[in-house]
Amino acid sequence: MNISYNIIEINKILSHICALTGMTLGFWNNKKELIAVQPRGENPFCNAIRCTVEGAARCACSDRIMLERCLKEKGRVTHICHAGLPDSILPLYYNDILIGFLSFGQISDVHTSLPDEEIRRRLSGLPLDIDEMIKRYKDLPKYSEEKIQSVTEVATACMQFVLIKKNIFILGNSLLDRVTGWIDENLSSDISYKTICDNLYISQSTLYYLFGKHYGCTVHEYINNRRLERAAELLRNSTKSVGEIAFQSGFSSQNYFSRLFREKYGTSPAKYRKEQ
Repeated sequence: MNISYNIIEINKILSHICALTGMTLGFWNNKKELIAVQPRGENPFCNAIRCTVEGAARCACSDRIMLERCLKEKGRVTHICHAGLPDSILPLYYNDILIGFLSFGQISDVHTSLPDEEIRRRLSGLPLDIDEMIKRYKDLPKYSEEKIQSVTEVATACMQFVLIKKNIFILGNSLLDRVTGWIDENLSSDISYKTICDNLYISQSTLYYLFGKHYGCTVHEYINNRRLERAAELLRNSTKSVGEIAFQSGFSSQNYFSRLFREKYGTSPAKYRKEQ
């Protein structure tokens, strides 16, 4: 789904949270692209790493891994980045629609501060003054897990409010249109409740509610009906065999397809074709 973001306002709220916490915060859009970050000048430790080609590549890889985990687990994810710092990222949803991600970090955990040799190992291969980098690492603000969790709660609440109330505009189709459009595009595939929810980032309860309210049927019934309509169209407009049409429409069994087709159209697929 295409979403338009008010980046100026997003940066403004990020800067306020940053001023209160001392953390670096970033906002990623629903396409996993970083579009806002505060403070603009990263801390000297991370900035030095990102100014090297290899360091920037390592940071990008670390971010990508965390984003993928966040999508998979649908909740806050925390890990130690390649340079030894704890980073966190969490997804932001509105009415079961993924609207972006909030990341925060570039700090040092009071319980996991690394020894000098570990910093040397992690930064090996980068064209940096390692002794200076160790000093910068030790100067990073240190937080407990409890404080990190508190920042998570406050930052999430602020971002949800700002994005939903005045800084985000969802363009395109409604949630129901998105779901039915995705189903139509994947009729020939093996569709399950899980695949729909995983691909569109919605809950199963929302999925059940949508089809019960708007169509008065289950998702499974809707999919079968759309497949039968697709099959009927192919019977009218192609010379493919009944078996080919059954499988192309998403049915794994020709007999099952024929039975459902007869229930819907009152005749067999072969006779339906002849009568058109």
